[in-house]
Amino acid sequence: MAAGVLSVTRALPYVLLGLPAGALVDRWNRRHVMIICDLVRAVNMFTIPVTLIWGAVTPAQWYVTSLVGGMAYVFFNAAQGACLPHVVPESS
Repeated sequence: MAAGVLSVTRALPYVLLGLPAGALVDRWNRRHVMIICDLVRAVNMFTIPVTLIWGAVTPAQWYVTSLVGGMAYVFFNAAQGACLPHVVPESS
């Protein structure tokens, strides 16, 4: 059951934030969004080994880490998709 809940928390941001993230990223600086999302994901993933070393890891921490990582990925992916046409020239 815990693995199922973890999968749901990872997929939930796609369902809830997919469209709003795209609209918000269009208004923001895409480069900054991608940098901030990568920093958030790095700090988020760093919490796992820290809590493992302390011996304080809980299922709730796994769920929150999964949810935050999913949210950061949704925003990063929206910014990356909107940024790509400006980086790669159109072929004739």
